[in-house]
Parts: sequence; C-alpha cells; structure tokens
Amino acid sequence: MYNENKTISVYIDKENRQEYITCTRFLPKYKRTYMGNDLYFSKEEVIDLPKYNQFETNESNLFYEKSERVFTINTVGTYLVDFLNTDFGSIESIKRYVEKYDIFLLNSLCGNKLDLKDLYSFKEYNDVIELLFNECLKDMEKIKSNFLTVIDYVYNLYDLKEIEEFTPYERYYTLSNSNLKNTVTQYSSALSLDFNTNINFMNIGPVGPKPKYIYERLNIVKNRKNNRRILNCPYLISSNYFSSILYIELVELVSINDFPLKKCQNCSKYFMPQKRTDEIYCNNIYENNLTCRQIGSQLSRKKRLQVENSIDRLYRNAYQQKLLRVKRNPNNKDYKADFDWFKKRVKEIREDIKEGTKTEEDFKKWLLDVKEKRWFE
Repeated sequence: MYNENKTISVYIDKENRQEYITCTRFLPKYKRTYMGNDLYFSKEEVIDLPKYNQFETNESNLFYEKSERVFTINTVGTYLVDFLNTDFGSIESIKRYVEKYDIFLLNSLCGNKLDLKDLYSFKEYNDVIELLFNECLKDMEKIKSNFLTVIDYVYNLYDLKEIEEFTPYERYYTLSNSNLKNTVTQYSSALSLDFNTNINFMNIGPVGPKPKYIYERLNIVKNRKNNRRILNCPYLISSNYFSSILYIELVELVSINDFPLKKCQNCSKYFMPQKRTDEIYCNNIYENNLTCRQIGSQLSRKKRLQVENSIDRLYRNAYQQKLLRVKRNPNNKDYKADFDWFKKRVKEIREDIKEGTKTEEDFKKWLLDVKEKRWFE
C-alpha cells in the first residue's frame, strides 16, 4: 500500500523520455449551492455544464479543494525545470508552482507547521501561501542555488572549453568524485522505493479482475495513442521532500544520452528541447502571445539578413563573384574590364568616405545595386 506520508512520487521512463509525477494537490474549484448542498466544479466542468446550469466564476466563489492523489505525465525533466524557473521571491510564481504540483512540499520544508485543511476559500488559500512563503523563502532559494550550481556545470551552460567534449553524465561523475563540490548530494538520503503496482497508472477496472480482463484492458491501453499504459518497472521513487525528488530526477536525467537541459537565449529560462538537441529557444509564452521560439526565429532571421547585407559581406561576395568570372573566362576582356572598374570604384568610394563626401550608407547602397546589377555613378 502507498504510504501517505510520502507526499511525492516520481517514475522516470527513460525509453520514452517521460516522467510521471504523483502527488496530492489543492485544485481550484468554483462553488455552487444547489438545493442546500455545496457543489464544487473545476472551470472545465463549469464550461461543460448545460447552459442553464452554468454560473459566474470569480474570486467570490473560488475555493481550493484537496484532491486525491493525482499524476501528471510530462517530458522528463519538466519537474526540475519548473522548479528552476520559479521565482521564489514572488508569491504569485510560488502559487503557480504549488498549484501545478504540491503545496505539501512547502509545508514539509517548514517542518509541517500547518495542519492543512481539505478546503480553503480564495483568501484563506492565499494566506496559507503567503505564510509558507515567509517561512520558506530562504530555504527555497538555497535549494535552488545548490541545484543551479550543479546543473550549470553538468550541462556546461557557461561554455567551458575544458569540459565541452564530455557528456553530462561524465561531468556529473567528475563533479561527484573530485575536489569540486557537488551541492545536491545532501538531498539524496530522504528517498524510498514505493512498490506500488502499475495499476494506478492505467484504467484497469475493479480490484482483483480476472487475468483475461486485464490482458484485454492492456491491449486497449497500448493501442490507444497517448493514453495511460503500464510502466516499465514495478516501483516508484517517493519522498516527503521535493528536494529529494529533484535530486533523483537530475541523476536520472544526466544518464539519458543526447538529451540536454538548456537555457533559453531569449528569456534565460531553463528548458528541455522538444525536437532537436540544438534548440536555443524555449516554447514558453514571452510577449504578445508569442513564444520565445517564435520570437527567437524572427530575431535570428532579422540578424541573418543584417549580416548578409553588411558592407563587408556585400563587398566580399561581389569581389569573389567578379574574380571567379575572370578566372573562368580569361579571354573575355569585358569581364576583366568590369573587375578592374569595380576595384577602382571601391577604392574611390572609400576615399570619399574618408573625406566625408560619402557615407557608409552610400557605399552599402552602391554595393546592393552592384548585387542587383544596377550600376550608377
């Protein structure tokens, strides 16, 4: 049986590069009183109600209800990346993090000072977050700093030449077995194997079904794309402390080949590449409902055009083009005359720039016209 004291469990599926995070969460629900009974609906459930049963959803009827243990499936590393990208100096940022995962992680860090209820109003819930925020801020920042120290080294995010040829696993091994300090091993002791069955990760059916029923159900699950399926090992790794789950996820992550953790060159947040290992932009919304990947590609294209239309690039291309044409056609006097005229004209324009009668922009415009074969004096 699952030990309720172990608030977070993780299963890393290396083959499919997925992670299963299991925890108890407080889910936002909207209250509606019907025939004297208080009913609580998620926003999605409210939308799915018949129109005559739909009701207004706002802070006045927003509550946070303790859920049963639930799990999420994400790209492996998501739990770690979400932690690294959380601003623990911001209550709103912490609130988003614990709503996605587990408010109990903060309570554990604070020595379980709060006896958490099953249901909170909007104001009560925010008061709980603020209290935990004030109690745990320094500890959270310290944990984050320790992981960043190791991750930046293991994934060579500072582009150190002396370690660029090594894999993340090799760097982690070196970090753990040298005079360099591995600041995350302190979180490795509070872990346990939870020998729970895979039945919780798939809709098998009633307790104790006949084997034939299970095989039939498995066949449905395996053939249904992106559905729950049986896991590849019979246990999960569990802990009371989210820092220990972060630790085991990092250790598992560095052992996966060609799957780097990266830092976005636009927003500087950490991310896991989705399609290619050489991705440099994350897929988070940055501004105007555009992701860093979309904005980054636009900036790269703009920068590339600027480079392609730089004076040095335009001159070099024109010079090489005319030189090659002369070499390939040594008997063509027109090509030779054109090349000599080009060199002479470039020299004249550069002299004019020095004297101040022409500008760099004039030179660039002339080179662009040469590129388009529109000659002018």
